[in-house]
Amino acid sequence: MSFSGEKTVKATRKRHVCIACNKFIEIGESAINWAGMTDGDFNSVYYHHECRAAEIGLNDLAGLRGDEWMGLSEADREDYPWLKAEHPIAYRRLLMTREQAAALKDTPVE
Repeated sequence: MSFSGEKTVKATRKRHVCIACNKFIEIGESAINWAGMTDGDFNSVYYHHECRAAEIGLNDLAGLRGDEWMGLSEADREDYPWLKAEHPIAYRRLLMTREQAAALKDTPVE
Protein backbone atom coordinates (compact mmCIF):
# COMPACT_ATOMS: atom_id res chain seq x y z
CA MET A 1 0.00 0.00 0.00
CA SER A 2 1.38 3.40 -1.01
CA PHE A 3 0.86 6.59 0.90
CA SER A 4 2.10 10.14 0.87
CA GLY A 5 1.36 13.36 2.66
CA GLU A 6 2.69 16.83 3.05
CA LYS A 7 2.58 19.44 5.75
CA THR A 8 3.61 23.04 6.07
CA VAL A 9 6.45 23.74 8.46
CA LYS A 10 6.09 27.30 9.75
CA ALA A 11 9.76 27.61 10.71
CA THR A 12 12.39 24.94 10.16
CA ARG A 13 14.55 24.04 13.16
CA LYS A 14 17.52 23.02 11.07
CA ARG A 15 18.87 23.66 7.60
CA HIS A 16 17.45 21.47 4.83
CA VAL A 17 18.05 21.19 1.09
CA CYS A 18 15.03 21.71 -1.17
CA ILE A 19 14.60 18.52 -3.18
CA ALA A 20 13.34 20.49 -6.17
CA CYS A 21 15.95 23.23 -6.62
CA ASN A 22 18.82 21.78 -4.55
CA LYS A 23 19.22 25.07 -2.62
CA PHE A 24 19.22 25.52 1.15
CA ILE A 25 16.10 26.11 3.19
CA GLU A 26 17.58 28.06 6.07
CA ILE A 27 16.75 27.74 9.76
CA GLY A 28 13.55 29.62 10.52
CA GLU A 29 12.24 29.61 6.95
CA SER A 30 8.83 28.18 6.13
CA ALA A 31 8.86 25.00 4.05
CA ILE A 32 6.81 22.02 2.94
CA ASN A 33 7.69 18.57 4.26
CA TRP A 34 6.58 15.73 1.99
CA ALA A 35 6.73 12.15 3.27
CA GLY A 36 5.67 8.92 1.61
CA MET A 37 6.58 5.68 -0.08
CA THR A 38 8.39 5.72 -3.42
CA ASP A 39 9.63 2.55 -5.07
CA GLY A 40 9.02 0.63 -1.84
CA ASP A 41 11.13 2.97 0.31
CA PHE A 42 10.02 5.60 2.80
CA ASN A 43 11.18 9.13 1.95
CA SER A 44 10.87 12.47 3.69
CA VAL A 45 11.93 15.59 1.79
CA TYR A 46 11.62 19.35 2.07
CA TYR A 47 10.58 21.96 -0.48
CA HIS A 48 10.48 25.73 -0.72
CA HIS A 49 6.80 26.65 -1.14
CA GLU A 50 7.47 28.13 -4.58
CA CYS A 51 9.40 25.07 -5.74
CA ARG A 52 6.63 22.68 -4.66
CA ALA A 53 4.01 24.75 -6.50
CA ALA A 54 6.19 24.82 -9.62
CA GLU A 55 6.76 21.05 -9.51
CA ILE A 56 3.04 20.35 -9.15
CA GLY A 57 2.27 22.77 -11.99
CA LEU A 58 4.88 21.19 -14.24
CA ASN A 59 3.46 17.72 -13.67
CA ASP A 60 -0.09 18.96 -14.25
CA LEU A 61 1.06 20.56 -17.50
CA ALA A 62 2.66 17.27 -18.62
CA GLY A 63 -0.25 15.16 -17.32
CA LEU A 64 2.02 13.10 -15.06
CA ARG A 65 0.89 11.34 -11.87
CA GLY A 66 2.11 8.65 -9.47
CA ASP A 67 5.11 6.69 -10.68
CA GLU A 68 5.53 9.02 -13.64
CA TRP A 69 6.09 12.07 -11.38
CA MET A 70 8.84 14.40 -12.59
CA GLY A 71 10.94 16.41 -10.17
CA LEU A 72 11.43 20.11 -10.85
CA SER A 73 15.16 19.57 -11.35
CA GLU A 74 14.28 17.18 -14.21
CA ALA A 75 12.44 19.88 -16.18
CA ASP A 76 13.42 20.10 -19.83
CA ARG A 77 14.83 23.35 -21.17
CA GLU A 78 11.70 23.65 -23.33
CA ASP A 79 9.70 23.98 -20.07
CA TYR A 80 11.80 26.93 -18.85
CA PRO A 81 9.78 29.69 -20.59
CA TRP A 82 6.60 28.40 -18.90
CA LEU A 83 8.42 28.05 -15.60
CA LYS A 84 9.84 31.59 -15.87
CA ALA A 85 6.39 33.03 -16.61
CA GLU A 86 4.39 31.05 -14.03
CA HIS A 87 6.91 30.44 -11.22
CA PRO A 88 9.72 33.03 -11.48
CA ILE A 89 11.14 32.43 -7.99
CA ALA A 90 11.54 28.68 -8.57
CA TYR A 91 12.93 29.39 -12.05
CA ARG A 92 15.64 31.69 -10.61
CA ARG A 93 16.57 29.14 -7.98
CA LEU A 94 17.06 26.46 -10.64
CA LEU A 95 19.49 28.67 -12.53
CA MET A 96 21.59 29.64 -9.49
CA THR A 97 24.27 27.75 -7.63
CA ARG A 98 23.85 27.27 -3.88
CA GLU A 99 26.48 29.93 -3.29
CA GLN A 100 24.68 32.46 -5.50
CA ALA A 101 21.37 31.78 -3.75
CA ALA A 102 22.98 32.14 -0.31
CA ALA A 103 24.69 35.40 -1.31
CA LEU A 104 21.40 36.76 -2.60
CA LYS A 105 19.76 36.11 0.79
CA ASP A 106 22.57 38.02 2.52
CA THR A 107 22.09 41.08 0.28
CA PRO A 108 20.11 43.85 2.03
CA VAL A 109 16.87 44.86 0.32
CA GLU A 110 16.70 48.59 -0.42
